Amino acid sequence: MPDYFRQSGDSLIGRYFSYRMFPLGLSEAAGDLQRISDDCELFSGSKEPDLLSRLYDVPLGPAKEAFDQMMYYGGFPEPFLRANNRFSVKWRRDYKSLLLYEDLRDLSRIRDIKGVEQLLLMLPERVTSPLSINSLREDLRVNHRTVTTWIEALKKICMIFSVMPWSRKISKAIRKETKVYFYDWTMVPDDGARFENMIAVSLLNMVCRWNEFGLG
Repeated sequence: MPDYFRQSGDSLIGRYFSYRMFPLGLSEAAGDLQRISDDCELFSGSKEPDLLSRLYDVPLGPAKEAFDQMMYYGGFPEPFLRANNRFSVKWRRDYKSLLLYEDLRDLSRIRDIKGVEQLLLMLPERVTSPLSINSLREDLRVNHRTVTTWIEALKKICMIFSVMPWSRKISKAIRKETKVYFYDWTMVPDDGARFENMIAVSLLNMVCRWNEFGLG
């Protein structure tokens, strides 16, 4: 929860760098850590990064097995390593309960936690489409500002994140509806939407990593 951490204590500007933690990526899940340690070399030279050749070198057997396990159990270490359906169901239930009824309650001024929980139940079916705040407002019977506040709160406790649409002009992009994804993509029941969600997490992880290494 980097946003809340930065709001506490004295300013430490210039004395530390912050790094974001993410669910397991495919390389980590497959045990191919060499690709993680070497990925910065793609941008270290003057030539264009040869990403396709790196993809062709990925061993398909271990990658396919790890991918299937990630799709079903998610990228959080405990359910992924256990690879047990009953444990995964219990872990996911506790994960949602602790974030909503402890972290969200303690770190925000939101009192209608039940309303946020209802919002959370509606978001998985909207993963692949631009998120309509007006549609959610009508379904939840609350005002536009309340829905926006709830969504921002879910972002701050690292339960969801949003992706803005690409546009040549930033002014146009910020006016368009965003897409919302879960850090735990197993919360999305549809296989196609879950796959898109997992790719979105992987891309966000990659972008953050490059930024943290000063590459972007």
